[in-house]
Amino acid sequence: MARSYSDIDLAPWLDESSVGATWHGSLPEKAWKYLDVALQRHDVARSASKSVWSRSTTTGTNFTYHLAVLHKILEIKPDLAVPQWLTSRLLERCPDDLIRAGLRVGSTVKAAAWAADCLRRVSILRPLLVRIP
Repeated sequence: MARSYSDIDLAPWLDESSVGATWHGSLPEKAWKYLDVALQRHDVARSASKSVWSRSTTTGTNFTYHLAVLHKILEIKPDLAVPQWLTSRLLERCPDDLIRAGLRVGSTVKAAAWAADCLRRVSILRPLLVRIP
């Protein structure tokens, strides 16, 4: 007899936390949502800043946590659908790493789809400057 997620005590803290208790959906849906929120909060683009001693430094993780999550998903199950919010952010910030990750695990279909998405975004954001008659 198969057990449902509610029968398994996987992450009671997620249902009982002040954040997770307000979300609707199954435990796996809440877990993906929690990961999404945590990555948005803690994994940010790298930016230059001035230190106290007037030296230029960089702050931010430059989306390395997003990439780590992607690598783990593809490592565990390459044919699993990657959440749209994850691929969207990676396409925006580091499309080459996204495509490379798909190729690394032999998922050429995913890599090709991500490359096509990347080209689509570029063509929308930067239309051809030269018109061919």
